[in-house]
Amino acid sequence: MHYPVTDKQSALNVAEVVANPQFLLTKPYTKSCEKWFKENYPGYEAFLTSSCTRALEMAALSMDINPGDEIIVSPFNYVGVANAFAMFGATLVFVDIEPNTMNIDLEAARRAITPKTKAIIAMHYGSVACDLDGFRLLCDENNLFFVEDAAHCIGAKHQEKPLGLWGDFSVISFDAQKNISCGEGGVLLVKQKHHAVVEKVYENGTDKRAFDRGDIPLYSWQCIGSKFAISEYDAAVLLPLLQRVTEITSERRKAWDKLFAAVQKHDVLSAFLPQNLNDLNHNGHIFWLCAESTEDAQYWVDWFKKNNIQASFHYPSLDNSPFYKHQQSAPCQKANTLSIRLFRLPLHQYKDILHLLLAT
Repeated sequence: MHYPVTDKQSALNVAEVVANPQFLLTKPYTKSCEKWFKENYPGYEAFLTSSCTRALEMAALSMDINPGDEIIVSPFNYVGVANAFAMFGATLVFVDIEPNTMNIDLEAARRAITPKTKAIIAMHYGSVACDLDGFRLLCDENNLFFVEDAAHCIGAKHQEKPLGLWGDFSVISFDAQKNISCGEGGVLLVKQKHHAVVEKVYENGTDKRAFDRGDIPLYSWQCIGSKFAISEYDAAVLLPLLQRVTEITSERRKAWDKLFAAVQKHDVLSAFLPQNLNDLNHNGHIFWLCAESTEDAQYWVDWFKKNNIQASFHYPSLDNSPFYKHQQSAPCQKANTLSIRLFRLPLHQYKDILHLLLAT
């Protein structure tokens, strides 16, 4: 649903890495990206990863997830979010969504808390913030980890602060579908109080970073970890795009606003628009519509495709997936119903869509 923004400086940076192979060890571009995040997300440490899924796996390891621990999460989500915790034996407790935003419902999450609950994961769908203050308070009151799934959210804000500044752990994606992309990549943002354990997990479970700082004479295996780091080539691509985040977000949001205004005037599609999203401080990552029925949604997806517009559905509800549907007795009705009625229009084709809607 998106063609990645590119920058000539990215190509020059990659050429510099090729010409200076020591950079693969010293990682100047990775360090510069991490510095950018530290400056823009105060109170957090940044760990650049090879994907957003790997960032979530790293968070799960750092939280010491064990079999039987319960993780509350919306089923309307990318499967990598569920896998990142299920792979360590966690029990996924799916709770329903708010129809206006497709985000996890705060009160549904509250009702799902048990003595086994260890964390709540809240995705900001399309970079529209969930009830951040509510979830932060709920997790603090129950001594739970709060994980912000901000995969869609680079450049998006809430209360004039970047999304990602509420979680104990927050993740952002830079895959090929995101507003800012290096092909594959992600970042785990970590509150400083969790930094000591995370930096070991990041370095294959060792205290290598303390060694690199000169704090200890030798490094050794301290805990379970893995290799999560982003490639220096990908970091070289990413850095100049991060430095242009305000510009890129502004252009993306302008396209989103123009498309919203056009759909508002359409006799049929206007009824499918989510309410009030045009008033929120999102980054224009996803332009979505929710039809009255699955048949209506399929009709319009087919109609747009016949007119060379790459319309598509999005996440199927995970609690109704072949892998999981026999593990949860009560399906999440809103997520199951709305996920098969929601379809997306591609922002990179917004001018073509504007012309098409005017012509019809």
